[in-house]
Amino acid sequence: MDSISSFIQVRTGIQEQLFVATCNHQKMELPNRADVVMPKMKTKSSAKKRFRVRPGGTVKRGQAFKRHILTKKSTKNKRHLRGAVGVHETNMDSIRAMMPFA
Repeated sequence: MDSISSFIQVRTGIQEQLFVATCNHQKMELPNRADVVMPKMKTKSSAKKRFRVRPGGTVKRGQAFKRHILTKKSTKNKRHLRGAVGVHETNMDSIRAMMPFA
């Protein structure tokens, strides 16, 4: 019985401390604006490996569907998949978000 009563006493003591800590309503001090460091803008590593920005501002990307399972694809299809193509203008906003400095 003695150990149970000491456990209850310790438990209530912790709760009282928490209650006192939450009820004190002390004003928190905010850091100075000069001390706050904004997070760095970083280029996504996956984007810089997959895309290149051309001098005109368009973005170049590699073709998909040319890595494996090529036996069932026709020669004409594989030939048309050669080379790089530009990113469509509907996807340019997401590319700009991933590559802020490009």
